[in-house]
Amino acid sequence: MRRFRVLPQWRFLSNQYDDSENPLVDLPMEYGYCYTPVSNLSVAGAQIDATRGKWDGRLQFANSSPANPRSLFQHDQYGNWAGGAGYTIHQGFRIGVSAYYGPYLDRQYAYFFPGETNPSTLPAQGLGLDVSWARGHWIVQGELQHFVLPYKAIPTFREQAGHVELKRTLSPRWYIATRDGYTSGNESGQAQCLETAAAFRPNRFQLIKFDYEYEHYSIGAYRNENTLAIQYVTSLHFSAAKD
Repeated sequence: MRRFRVLPQWRFLSNQYDDSENPLVDLPMEYGYCYTPVSNLSVAGAQIDATRGKWDGRLQFANSSPANPRSLFQHDQYGNWAGGAGYTIHQGFRIGVSAYYGPYLDRQYAYFFPGETNPSTLPAQGLGLDVSWARGHWIVQGELQHFVLPYKAIPTFREQAGHVELKRTLSPRWYIATRDGYTSGNESGQAQCLETAAAFRPNRFQLIKFDYEYEHYSIGAYRNENTLAIQYVTSLHFSAAKD
């Protein structure tokens, strides 16, 4: 067994969870900690990776769903499958597909209502398409996704999501980036998010981001949200020796 993150695609979102690699401060709208189609919390499982020529692929089996990660010591753990494959058209240009499938609910889940059927009989599924392109000082990445989270006591939740992210390196120390994303769900309505940032690297261990994010929601008490953020990222490196 080992700890790993199960994601509905395999191109770049592993970098999104590392603040030193994520060019912006926030994550795409369909990712988060709680009650999102994909959590950025890890799950326990096993993974097989394979490559041949310009093709790459992977298959994972985990103890719970990426929509609701469960620890090895929690109840309502159900096996989940996830997999993905990609093809590198030429250096810097790759297209990929991916999916996950398996039960996701637990009996303490916020949307597990009285009268709901056994969680093991409600498999969720996610499908994803991703594209990445890099050339010179530019990096462009994008995703389209479709999620189905079934219920019996309430209507099945369906959501589509997508985003495009651009990054432009201005100099070895400076870059700018932006991400435009959306989600559309049958119960949650529509949401749009535009985020942009400028970042400076004082040295190879530190990164400072100056970020603005605008979010618009079609339903709810707060239809528009504006966020200004400064994020400081650093890493510690040390060594010890003994004669």
